[in-house]
Amino acid sequence: MLRPIGGAEEKTSDCPALPNRRRTSFASATAGIDLRQRATSTEVNDSTAATFVMQLRDRTVADYAIVNLGAGDQWLTSRLYIMAVVFARMKGLGAFVFLGRSENGRRYLGWADPNRVRWALGRKYPWLESAYAAAYASVLTTQPVAVTSATGRVGYVYNPDDPQPSIDLLRAFLEGIQWPQQPGAALPGLLPVAPPAPGASDWVEINAQTETWEHASWVTAALLEEILGDDLHFSQVRWEMLQERRQPDQVRLVLAEHGQYVAVTENELRFRYLVDRTRLLEQVADAIQGERSGAAT
Repeated sequence: MLRPIGGAEEKTSDCPALPNRRRTSFASATAGIDLRQRATSTEVNDSTAATFVMQLRDRTVADYAIVNLGAGDQWLTSRLYIMAVVFARMKGLGAFVFLGRSENGRRYLGWADPNRVRWALGRKYPWLESAYAAAYASVLTTQPVAVTSATGRVGYVYNPDDPQPSIDLLRAFLEGIQWPQQPGAALPGLLPVAPPAPGASDWVEINAQTETWEHASWVTAALLEEILGDDLHFSQVRWEMLQERRQPDQVRLVLAEHGQYVAVTENELRFRYLVDRTRLLEQVADAIQGERSGAAT
């Protein structure tokens, strides 16, 4: 029997109880697993180009990135799109964790695979795909740049780890969705940008002083859910419930959830950290197999 998680209904398994020998095996196998050894993270506080460049120059890799939408006034759809493309490759990201604003801190909204985020946004806003394709072609044909990893990371042929090609790709992409385009700033091959129609809802003025507009919308919690649908995962366990249980039962709680990642939250869904459920499952399986192999010798 699994206790309710986050208000979910209590589930009762129809499977027969395992013999004590197997229960003991699971308990001993999970004894050394510490759920506090969480997945590694990086946090992108806003979607400004300067923040993106700073993050790309930081060569730290991470399992997931925290994207704080705030009250729906922190992230543009265009910036989330290019982050899903470039950051996933540069940082090795496996997930975005989305947070929103609440009275008691940052409220957990769910997590999503960066590739799913990219294609969901590209499907709803096709001009993002067009701008990225033009920017990618421009960078690869005007510089000594090539794909340098199996994940699609780009780098100089003489220095594969240099982040500058990714920074150039970011800037070229933004030039391709902003109006007016700066004279002489665009890389060769970029598409001309038409001015926004009066009252257009899918354009945002990003600089009132220069009257610069970007072909994008603000990402709210509601828009995020609309765009991602079932690709926005809400797997989570409560921190308080973990604290009340022994180590084997903590592991069981996490493994009872679905998906690759499970968030650990506290009061009112305040986010604490993310656990890689797939990695945890592999650790348990390896430990049990090792114990059984040891017992057979």
